[in-house]
Amino acid sequence: MLKRGISFCLFLLFIPFSLFSYDISNLYNDCYWHTLLHFKNGKSEIDDKKFFLSEHGKHNPKAELQATIKALQTDKDKIFCKFPARVQWIYKMLPELELEVGVYSCREMDKIIEDYNPQTVSLIFPTAHINSPASMYGHSFLRVDNDSKTPLLAQAINYAAQTQETNGILFAYHGLTGGYEGRYSITPYYNKIKEYNDMERRDIWEYELNLNIDEIKRLLYHQFEIKDYYADYFFFTENCSYNLLWLLQAAREDTNLVDKFGLKAIPIDTIRAVKNDGFIEKVSFRPSKSKKIKEIVKKIDDIDMAEKFLENGYKFKDLKEENQKAYILDLASEMLRYKRAKNRIEKKEYVKDLMTILKQRSQIDVKSDYPVSQPARPLEGHKTSRLQFSVDEDSFLLSFKPSFHDVYDIEKGFIDGAYINFFDLALRYEHGGNLKFEKFDIVNISSYAPRETFFKSLSWEILFGFERNFKDEMQFQLKGGAGYSYKSFGFLYYLFLNPAVYIEDDISVSLSPKFGIIKNFSNLKIGTNIYREFFSHGEEITHAEIFSTYNVYKDISLNLKYDITDDEEKASISLFYYF
Repeated sequence: MLKRGISFCLFLLFIPFSLFSYDISNLYNDCYWHTLLHFKNGKSEIDDKKFFLSEHGKHNPKAELQATIKALQTDKDKIFCKFPARVQWIYKMLPELELEVGVYSCREMDKIIEDYNPQTVSLIFPTAHINSPASMYGHSFLRVDNDSKTPLLAQAINYAAQTQETNGILFAYHGLTGGYEGRYSITPYYNKIKEYNDMERRDIWEYELNLNIDEIKRLLYHQFEIKDYYADYFFFTENCSYNLLWLLQAAREDTNLVDKFGLKAIPIDTIRAVKNDGFIEKVSFRPSKSKKIKEIVKKIDDIDMAEKFLENGYKFKDLKEENQKAYILDLASEMLRYKRAKNRIEKKEYVKDLMTILKQRSQIDVKSDYPVSQPARPLEGHKTSRLQFSVDEDSFLLSFKPSFHDVYDIEKGFIDGAYINFFDLALRYEHGGNLKFEKFDIVNISSYAPRETFFKSLSWEILFGFERNFKDEMQFQLKGGAGYSYKSFGFLYYLFLNPAVYIEDDISVSLSPKFGIIKNFSNLKIGTNIYREFFSHGEEITHAEIFSTYNVYKDISLNLKYDITDDEEKASISLFYYF
């Protein structure tokens, strides 16, 4: 009994010696260890306590490394499958620990690698959804391919806020304040095509990355070990695009992407950072289903007949021209698929109608060829922060907006008619020596979504913030409105009815009919808008403006504007610098 007691005491003494016999004085500050912990600015951005093995792990990478080594020595099978990326790196840095503990193995992780058989990874960018303020920046996720010829069968790695919220105001509030859990997930890529390409009518840009097989495996290891843990989701910073950068850093050890972002991380900015770090191999474009439908519509001579065909059981009346029949049938099949994607038709009825259409189409020997022209690539557009310096006959104006794109900016690389800006601040210096706070737009969103034959979009806009009025008084304003937009011969024109509330010493309300036209060229944009505002206290104001913006260089533009407010006229010239 005495011998057994002495042996047990010696064993207890040996455990702590074994656990902390490795020199980690430099390891816990290693950049890659911080990447695996999502450690930035003194703490981990993972907010789920279950992610950490040490109670101090969120703020102490040394304690978390010690706890991980201890767990390897005492419960290796559990840790192998809980943190495969951590184990792989620790074994690489401490080969003597691998000799002590044994070869790394996780059957579940090995099975995933075997099933995926990953060959390439692509960064996917669905462009802005013009009618959804939550998606007007676009989105991004990763696609893992095992065969470049069958991308629809690939797996998509996504990061998103976990919410079923449908109230836009509550969604914005929680999204801005970190009120949602953000989590990684994996889903088939064809589901993402259905969601973005088909249902939301968004183009998709696919950026194939030059990751090698070992880097892809590290990416998957890290995704596997954080998939069950959440981080607080922030709309501007720790969002869908930003959190993909942690995965790319885990894949390529010598890169640092997340430190490039602080106050904002907009999808197109993160893609630009990935490109600048040398990740992007090639770019592909996948047009939305609505773009294909538009190309079919262009070939149809009688749109009224096509509409009647769609509405009256897919039967032709008095149409013998085979080409036109083929175009209308192709339109019918695409519109039917769109309705099914939007869940506007039951599956049984969908299959029945589709068979009716395809049976007729099979009898016509006309090729279905509707090529969609590729627009300017998103990275060809201006950067998303703008500094503006303006001069008129009475004053100088300095304006700064951190994001994103407004009606005066060149559209190249952006979605026509989608304008979203946050925190646009302007100061005016008058020649008499007065410096004035001119405006502060907290949120300014306009969605000029053109109405088309088969897509009856509603346009809308909202603005709230502070602005100096025509009496030179600072006031809070809340404006909204809805209307219709149309596109013809390259001109976008819109008609709105906008109510507004102003708060200064008292509260006043107004109603304004507004009309505008915008025309885009490759490096030039011109536009005009006019509105008449009717106030509740009986006053009326008419305002009109004409503007043009010329892109001098990719991130430098000149803007000319001529304003008329009742009897007052003012011309100004502005320099836009994007960064």
